[in-house]
Parts: sequence; structure tokens; C-alpha cells
Amino acid sequence: MVIACLVDFARVPVYTLHFSAADLRTSGLLLVVAVLAAFLGAFIGNRLVKKVTMRYVQIVVAVMLFAIAIGLGAGLI
Repeated sequence: MVIACLVDFARVPVYTLHFSAADLRTSGLLLVVAVLAAFLGAFIGNRLVKKVTMRYVQIVVAVMLFAIAIGLGAGLI
């Protein structure tokens, strides 16, 4: 979780350099929500990673590959 937070702390200043001061004032709430969502995602992810087994990862990857194959075959992707 610490690494994810450090990545977010490094990323936010880079994003703020690309916005003008007016954009930051109007998007301040969005920025706060995005930062809180990043922290919450890192926290929840840290809890869930401990419960994930290799078999579960294999099943999820197989299902997603099958879904992509169907999407490609149907012309959706």
C-alpha cells in the first residue's frame, strides 16, 4: 500500500503542472475525489491480494481471453 501511495504522490504534482490555476479551482473537488479513490483502491487491493490464489487468477484470465475472442469474432472489438 505504501508503494501505491508513493506513486500517487509522485503522479499528482505532474498532473497539476498541466492545468492552469483556473482549471485547478474548478476541478478541485474532482482532484480530491480522485486522490481519495486512489487511497481507497490501494487499501482494498492490499486486502484482496492476500486472498487471491493462482488458480483464481488462471480462471479469470481464461474467462477474459474467451470474452475477448468472442468480441473479436463478433466484430465488437
